[in-house]
Amino acid sequence: MIPGLLGGGQAQGMLEGQRERLMAQISADLNNTLLYVYRDLSDPELEEFSTFAESPQGKAYYQAALAAIRAGLAVGQSASSLNPGQ
Repeated sequence: MIPGLLGGGQAQGMLEGQRERLMAQISADLNNTLLYVYRDLSDPELEEFSTFAESPQGKAYYQAALAAIRAGLAVGQSASSLNPGQ
């Protein structure tokens, strides 16, 4: 191995550590973020939202939305690798 370069296991370990730290940070901030986002909704509106989100249609909607976000991120990563100086 070339000095200064991490082996596959070391790099994977570092990535996993970063992932765990990021997830902990997101988890800590999530409740406050959600309280802020939904602060103007009434109890009936929140109930309607949660009913939809838990329904088969709502689950399909959020799975499609997540897939679209992931696809957009993948396109962004591909584009940045084509133009690394930008």
